[in-house]
Amino acid sequence: MQAQSLPDKVARLSKICLVAGGIMTLILLSLACFMPNKYAHGIVPAPLSHKAHAPAGHDDGHEHDDGHEHDDGHEHDDGHEHDDGHEHEDGHEHDDGEDHDGAKEPQKAQGSNELEGAIPDPDADNPEDEEVEPPVDADADQLKDAGADTDAADGADAAAAADADGAANADDDHADGDHGASMKAHNVISRPWQEAWLIGWLFILAPTMGSFALLCITHLITGGWAFVIRRILEAAMKTCIPVLILFIPVVIPVIMHQSFKANPESTLQQVTNYDEWLDQDAEDGHSIVATKLQYLDYGFFMVRLVIYFVLFAWFTTIFYRWSKKQDETGNLKWRKKMKFWAGPCLLVYILAMSFFAFDWMMSMEPEWFSSIYGVIWLIGQGVSTFAFCLVMVCWLAQASPIKDNLPADRLHNIGNLQFAFVIIWTYVNVAQFIIIWSANLPEETPWYLNRGFGMFQGLTVFLFLFQFVVPFLILLSRHTKRHTKTIALIAGWILFMRAIDIIWLIHPSVHGVEAARILGRAVPEYSAYHVLLAVFAIIAMGTLWFGLFLHNLKKLPFLPTRDPVFSPYYDYHDDLPGGANR
Repeated sequence: MQAQSLPDKVARLSKICLVAGGIMTLILLSLACFMPNKYAHGIVPAPLSHKAHAPAGHDDGHEHDDGHEHDDGHEHDDGHEHDDGHEHEDGHEHDDGEDHDGAKEPQKAQGSNELEGAIPDPDADNPEDEEVEPPVDADADQLKDAGADTDAADGADAAAAADADGAANADDDHADGDHGASMKAHNVISRPWQEAWLIGWLFILAPTMGSFALLCITHLITGGWAFVIRRILEAAMKTCIPVLILFIPVVIPVIMHQSFKANPESTLQQVTNYDEWLDQDAEDGHSIVATKLQYLDYGFFMVRLVIYFVLFAWFTTIFYRWSKKQDETGNLKWRKKMKFWAGPCLLVYILAMSFFAFDWMMSMEPEWFSSIYGVIWLIGQGVSTFAFCLVMVCWLAQASPIKDNLPADRLHNIGNLQFAFVIIWTYVNVAQFIIIWSANLPEETPWYLNRGFGMFQGLTVFLFLFQFVVPFLILLSRHTKRHTKTIALIAGWILFMRAIDIIWLIHPSVHGVEAARILGRAVPEYSAYHVLLAVFAIIAMGTLWFGLFLHNLKKLPFLPTRDPVFSPYYDYHDDLPGGANR
């Protein structure tokens, strides 16, 4: 039986990936409206505990006006004010044995500032819970009886409120000021599904548009290493339009949200990852977000998205078309045209992709901002693209023509570029952290609180160790970068870590509890099925994208054999008047 040729393997694998990826993507799409919606509205995390500040023996569980928290969760509302923390005017000490020490007052102020907005004001007037204040000259027994009656009434009110809240959570039937009665309706598209689809889509966007940026760089330089990966870059870039179409499920919930919001009588609702600024008015809400509302205007937001996608589709289409004409004619003018337009197109792409990251990734936490965020996303695309190119070129090197044109020096050069991008990725991330850490501004630090503490802390350490430390140490070796199997394994691992990095960028933006405690913001609960859904989205969309890539790769020769600059198979003088081809 004759061995199957490499082009036949590519064609066969392309069909398998297209079918498998298409089926998994359809399954993922079908889950959009059937995933549990109990995480749609979210919960406000419990405030930071002040029990550590309470004096010994203070365990009766009542919450007093002096800011101390107790075990039974009731707010002691017997009409006595404890502003100075001292013994009462009538000479009686409080019946729970609390020693209202004046030294605790600074801690009250500190806690109030730290959790402003997250803890309700205990001094606020509440007509439903208002009690008659006992006379000042009452004796200790009368005060104790009044306090006991108040505790019983408060306990009954708290139990009724807890039952009401539990029923509301069970039915996913929360009221909101912006939506009114419509917030009691069913949430159409599950919020965890929106997060998973965005993560999977960002994973395939990275090598798609990263390939275009790297292709522009190869047209601006004269490096021999670019010759062997040019077809890989063009095939990946050619998937741009299908990838952009796959972004539609991310846009639809935002459009539905605005549509339902404009119609208060609607029986439906739609929660998105961008509600915090979509629902905020210029006069209300967070002051930092209010300053961004002109830029984060819904209409302007959508217009920018259309501009980004038109530019991405146009750039990738014209460069692929020019490269194909060069293959057909071998004319030097196509090479010159691509070199001329590579610089301006690369500059526009960098700006457009940076603002895309600001709009659809950074705005998930609208209080936070970083001018280097777009650079981090661009460098991450470069890391993904070089890793993918190394995996593919090592696989294609098992047969001609790649095998004959991939000496150890060229493979070494590509490995060095991968090594450099891993270092640059770490540099820009550390630079952002140092700048935010040194400034220590309350609107900037929550981004790192969500990722450096709590449930995402382990993921942060894992990412640093295995996307930087381990690849850095392995790629230091010259032998590693000249051996196809070894460099392919480390490149595959870097691709895996890129998926982890995207999860690390998106999930804490929605589920970060540490910052929510300070900001008093409700966050959806986070569970294992969020991770599983995101992983399934990455596998499904990654498989579909790889099938599209192989489908494009098989259409043209694996090498640009008629490239007038790099190809050893072609002499452009043959196409001149009087040449061999004339």
